[in-house]
Amino acid sequence: MPGSFSGRLSRLKHRTIWICAVGMLTFACSDGGTSGDDGEPVVSRTLIVYMGGGEKGVSKDVSLKLNALKAGMPETDARVVIYVDDLSGGPRLYTLVRKPGQAVAELKQVRVWPGENSADPAVFGRVIRETVRDYPARSYGLLVFSHASGWLPKGAFGNPSSFGGPVESVSGKNAPQRTIVQDGTDEMEFSDFATTVPGGVFDYMVFETCFMGGVETAYELKDKTRYLVGSAAEIVSPGFTEVYPQALRYLLASGEEVPAALVSFAEAYFDAWNIKTGRERSATIAVVDCSRLEALAEKVRTVFRDNRDAVSSFDPDAVPVQRLDRFYGLFRDFAHYLRCVSDPMQYAELDAALREAVIYKAATPGFFLNVNGTPHEGGYVIETFGGLSCYIPAGKYPELDACYGQTSWAKKITRP
Repeated sequence: MPGSFSGRLSRLKHRTIWICAVGMLTFACSDGGTSGDDGEPVVSRTLIVYMGGGEKGVSKDVSLKLNALKAGMPETDARVVIYVDDLSGGPRLYTLVRKPGQAVAELKQVRVWPGENSADPAVFGRVIRETVRDYPARSYGLLVFSHASGWLPKGAFGNPSSFGGPVESVSGKNAPQRTIVQDGTDEMEFSDFATTVPGGVFDYMVFETCFMGGVETAYELKDKTRYLVGSAAEIVSPGFTEVYPQALRYLLASGEEVPAALVSFAEAYFDAWNIKTGRERSATIAVVDCSRLEALAEKVRTVFRDNRDAVSSFDPDAVPVQRLDRFYGLFRDFAHYLRCVSDPMQYAELDAALREAVIYKAATPGFFLNVNGTPHEGGYVIETFGGLSCYIPAGKYPELDACYGQTSWAKKITRP
């Protein structure tokens, strides 16, 4: 089986799209031949959607998203494969196809599982393998919809002082459990997600999840995808639902270069939320070229080495560094942090490298602000935004600092 999978991957060229929500995934593969193992034709692109709705806050949005995806499916030979796990029924697999000449797209249920945990990395990995086998394409994309809390380990988002302890209340609001996929009370660790995703398959990954636009997450996935679309801050419900009817076509457009298409999709999302008012006008989004992250990391490593004392004693709350979360300040603006710990000449080089990696970025003037501009439930003004967030270890959360030190990003930038 492993040999068969790697053989298929070696024949991949470039383009398939995936959409993921807690528990769903699909792809197509192979450059040559005419069909997959189930007789499916090789198409220009397969979009895999992994939709995690096995949790109340996500499950309510699943049916609306399925309808929005159906409404946005263009006439194309590309296909969307959707794995859904929500509270309305067992995990199931859909295909979404609209062939030239068809008036509307066909959403077809092709498989149902009696019960499984979509937050289990083994399930996630199986979905990927079977999708590649059964739905071949020349290009792949992955879209994940679920809860998420970036690179943070399980339990840290709800209580960074004591993982697994009671969820703490911040600004009158309980910080929820989150990681990359949540099914009921079960969570998939981001590290398991990153390990499970195969290399050499995806042209891009799109995250309809909170906090996945961080330098730590992007760097961890740099060998698994060329491009990443994600939000450094939260994604407010209903997320991309209002955008899919008009913008899904960008994720499936084989005649357009991938980065340009992703920028068009990200712009559509931002424009839709930026015209809202009050607390609803809350959005950040970025498109990252992951192939540029190694060069960025090298420059950061050099500057941090040359400014070791400033970095080790830095307090992000004293400056303060632009925060990008409403709870503990675990997510800060990466560009602002770099500016604070480097001299002007060093920062000019860092900024240039960051701009090479972040090919599109946008943020509303604030997050969870009332119409009169006052913060609501930990809301904050966004004065500066470089596209990526970061964690800044400062001794406030020793256990979390230690976990951060084990990330690929931290190991890279602290290496002598």
